[in-house]
Amino acid sequence: MNTLENGLNVTETVQKATLLPPFAYDCQPVARQGAENIPFGDLAKEQSRLQRMLRDEVLESMHKQLWYTGRKGNVSPLHHQKVIRREIILTERARLHLVWFDKTIYVQRLDDELLDWGYFSRVVCGDEAVYRAASGFLLSYTRLIEYPSDLEIAKTHGLVNKDIDWRKWQTFRGSVLHHLTYSSIPPRKATPFRLRARPSHCCARETRRLSFPAKQTICRIVARVQRVAFLLYNSLRLVNVSPL
Repeated sequence: MNTLENGLNVTETVQKATLLPPFAYDCQPVARQGAENIPFGDLAKEQSRLQRMLRDEVLESMHKQLWYTGRKGNVSPLHHQKVIRREIILTERARLHLVWFDKTIYVQRLDDELLDWGYFSRVVCGDEAVYRAASGFLLSYTRLIEYPSDLEIAKTHGLVNKDIDWRKWQTFRGSVLHHLTYSSIPPRKATPFRLRARPSHCCARETRRLSFPAKQTICRIVARVQRVAFLLYNSLRLVNVSPL
């Protein structure tokens, strides 16, 4: 039988206490932002702000249907985005992070507060949903910035703090990868929307008896339908119009 301690369930208190930042204290790539100065009454406001910044209910409700857009963790580094001549667009909307089509990819900025151990420990770890979203967001950046050239591109596009040097980021990235695995977080933040020719399982079963050219034609049709659907969805979201 659980008892109450200061009005809180002891089990819930222990579970919250087990949440720790997904990187070591001495691996912070930026100067500490003074999370201890945040009044206790403002913690809920900060968590609510992070909810709006990092989470999107629409995407989280449909993430189980996104298996055909790309495999988990298949995120190309920023320098490779340039290699394939893709334009990097800064966005502040979580629903657009890692969404790409044709020659454009949207990337959400990585704020300094998520790189600060004290802030992460006091604010982010206090809400499990925010913690999972923030952890997935950090994990996506470990894929986006793998080389010094990626870090320079990120600074040029305003994605990270310009004061972060490569040695600090390399240490921070290694610590995040050590603490996190893709099986421990929701797939949304670490999985880009990939608009490619990926037929569904049903379509694949129906095309087994067809010739190779016919299969290619069906794959192109399926890819075009998927592409039009996602472009329409993103266009409606950009103008704040709810799709039917």
